[in-house]
Amino acid sequence: MNLSALPPVEIGDTAGTVQLHRRKLDLVRQVVATHGTHTSRRVLLVEFVTADGVRGWGECGAPDDSGYTGETADAAATFLEGIAPGVIAGRRSLTAASVRALVAAIDPDAASRHPMAVAALETAVLDAQLRTTDTAFESLLGSPPKRAALAGATLGNQGPDVSTAAAVDAVIAGALEAVALGYPRLKLKIGPGLHTTDIVRELRAVLDDGVVLLGDANGAYRPDDVAH
Repeated sequence: MNLSALPPVEIGDTAGTVQLHRRKLDLVRQVVATHGTHTSRRVLLVEFVTADGVRGWGECGAPDDSGYTGETADAAATFLEGIAPGVIAGRRSLTAASVRALVAAIDPDAASRHPMAVAALETAVLDAQLRTTDTAFESLLGSPPKRAALAGATLGNQGPDVSTAAAVDAVIAGALEAVALGYPRLKLKIGPGLHTTDIVRELRAVLDDGVVLLGDANGAYRPDDVAH
């Protein structure tokens, strides 16, 4: 990906150049995964505003807790609040290609401790560059995609406390609803004790061959769990 092909964007009022936004998204239905039950998702958005008023956006994927990735949304927000002023201080322009080096000059270990936060800042600047030059992101990839990306939906499990039949019925109902809404790619939360083999077997049987079915265990399985 040739980010250097894009011209830099001009920086205006540094006090408002980088802004953070916290939002809470309520899920359509709860998602039961191996690391817990979720009814909502907090999202951290990074907004980068150029001197011309063009707004670029980046999303930080860090979760609320550190049990899965080690980087949390709160820690990412605190890090960005501290690092962003230093990245843009004294500069009249900025590029996404330069963000990582500028961050490293202030905090050499930042990319390893806060990879999603750094990526969100890079993405916000890149989005501003793309919007400023009216450039499609796909043009940076070297060749146009052969097909459109498949929209996906996540299917939560009902957890180990319900019967196998009830768990299977609930997931199948959710899957058929998602397909009817136009989602050709489904990701099912799986894991030890979550009726996984029964659900996957029954779900694959009722779905059309063109529907992509993925299983996401969030690192819950070990080599000796292969039979499950």
